[in-house]
Amino acid sequence: MNRHVFHTCSAEGMTAGELVAFLAAKGKFIPSKDGFSTDQSKICRH
Repeated sequence: MNRHVFHTCSAEGMTAGELVAFLAAKGKFIPSKDGFSTDQSKICRH
């Protein structure tokens, strides 16, 4: 089984679904008619 694992600067070991939920909870997404996007101002730089 091929399992992809994602991490951020403050969390690790997440599935894709967990990553999306984590980023949404942090306010990283901007809703759009086609789904969502983000802006560079919402991306950590450390």
